[in-house]
Amino acid sequence: MSTFGLTSIIRVVPAMMVAVLTAACSVLPQQMGSTDAVYREAVKSADESVVIRMARNAVDVGDYNSALTVLTQAWRTDPNNSEVASLYADTLIKVGDAETALQVLNKSRGSNEQDSELAIQWAKAQLALSRPEVAIIELQRLRETNENDFRIYNAAGVAFDMMGQHAEAVQSYRSAAALQPGNVAVANNLGLSLALSGQYDEAINILRGLAESDETNQKIRQNLALAYGLKGELVAAKRVASRDLTPQEIEENLRFYQVARASGKAHTFKEELKPTAVEPEPVSERSYQKRTVKALATEPEDLKMGKVPAGDWYLDLGSYPNGARAAGIWQVLQKSMASVTGGLERLAGAGDGQEPLLVGPVGDEANGKALCNKLGKAVKMCKPIKL
Repeated sequence: MSTFGLTSIIRVVPAMMVAVLTAACSVLPQQMGSTDAVYREAVKSADESVVIRMARNAVDVGDYNSALTVLTQAWRTDPNNSEVASLYADTLIKVGDAETALQVLNKSRGSNEQDSELAIQWAKAQLALSRPEVAIIELQRLRETNENDFRIYNAAGVAFDMMGQHAEAVQSYRSAAALQPGNVAVANNLGLSLALSGQYDEAINILRGLAESDETNQKIRQNLALAYGLKGELVAAKRVASRDLTPQEIEENLRFYQVARASGKAHTFKEELKPTAVEPEPVSERSYQKRTVKALATEPEDLKMGKVPAGDWYLDLGSYPNGARAAGIWQVLQKSMASVTGGLERLAGAGDGQEPLLVGPVGDEANGKALCNKLGKAVKMCKPIKL
């Protein structure tokens, strides 16, 4: 799970839902002087289908500056091209310039009043500008004529969550999930919304599954930490949060969880607790920062073997014939030893042949040994290792 501006209540809260986006510099059509000459010339000599393909390719690899160079020129040339306008606005939202996106959409929608893609982007821009009451009106209209577009239901869920209407949000996310099974952004939003509405067990189930998958990222993990924290399982919350946050940030988050749980008002932090109205997408290495989520929906951090953050301590629980067997053993342990395993994540292996069951992080070697003692005979072996 847009450039929803975030204040500084605590670091985890921006990570939980919609984070500050990559600060690529977007440009209005009248500000084209600094754009890349090569891309600009390519746009002049290419037809619109080629231009759109160039822009999509740039977006796909997280190169938003190049995409905006192409799209600004293309949109200035033909503002009535709805496909160009939609992609241009979507890219502007991704880099944090929803105001310019709204200007683009307002102009292009004048000649494309019935275009649903432009309408969806318009609603997303309103969400990015913290105007859910405005966005939901357009989204409800869109649902009447586009009942099979999961993006509309997902965005509507975002709007409801931002307004604190979590029951409606959950229903909307479930509709989106039914239309697009396995969508990470939708599942993440659903898990978070369930946590905010007090349905902790289902929230943890969903978010833990995402956190242990190849699709995991900082936002998902911190959403899981939030769910544990709101449920009162602070040890598990701390373990999950430690993957991404400093000790000081973790302590701040733990205090927040306790206050939110005691007050029952986690949903009132509307500016900080925002799900994401857009799809997960790749992000370029140059824009990645470990402790600050920059991408709109997700920032893939591959947890396959060999790509985990160096220096973390994990528990080696032995090797198994294949990944399915390792996953099955871990699921049993999570149920039978929940008080010990809560907050620990399994690292997914490559999926071929013998696979170690590695879970963590556990903080340090001493803590790892203590956990091994608690697991005892429930596992065939347990040894803390530093990756």
